[in-house]
Amino acid sequence: MTDFMQNLGADTRQFKFTDVWGLDPVRFDGDRDLLAMIEGPVLAVILLFPIGDAKGEDTRLGTPVTNALEGPYYMKQTIQNACGTIAVLHAVLNNRDFVASEPDSFLDKFYTATKDMDPESRGAFLENPPSGDLNIETCHKAAALAGSTAPPAAADDVDLHFVAFVHSGGRLFELDGRQRGPIDHSATSLETLLQDTAETVKRTRLAGSDSLNFSLIALSARGDE
Repeated sequence: MTDFMQNLGADTRQFKFTDVWGLDPVRFDGDRDLLAMIEGPVLAVILLFPIGDAKGEDTRLGTPVTNALEGPYYMKQTIQNACGTIAVLHAVLNNRDFVASEPDSFLDKFYTATKDMDPESRGAFLENPPSGDLNIETCHKAAALAGSTAPPAAADDVDLHFVAFVHSGGRLFELDGRQRGPIDHSATSLETLLQDTAETVKRTRLAGSDSLNFSLIALSARGDE
């Protein structure tokens, strides 16, 4: 994932991705719980979960924001099996104060071109960029050559889905390119984003599910290492 972001033009010296090993405050090494092991500030959380037969049309707790210029940066998913890419873009583009992009890189050009677009137009721009521009497929291939896992082909039958959770205006938003807009779940802050996301995932995803195909990845700012 880090290789992929580097190919998109993100300054990988400023952030890191970390697996979240548990959502409950299970004590580890006597005095620290699993969530507390994630060094912060946590900027976003990416969730992988099974979708089964669900259509994903705002069936969970939360309020959809349908005004394109309200709330966080959000785009629709128009490319099949691109949910992982969309989730990463949502995570990074909503944290541009912490994650810089190189001038004239894919991230820099994509954000500049789409920041004033509606979500549908952003998705269409990602799928069909202007001729000559760096496209997302080229970035996927470069990351795969560098050793990262290649995304599934568009024709593959995939029953897992990625979404991103971000902080915007004091609220916790779930960003899922299949939805009508960002899902407003609750109040949050950069200090409590990880904990608030964990509680939301337990309430809206894990409750009543016996699947083990859930995983979370935290995007956090690097400190002085």
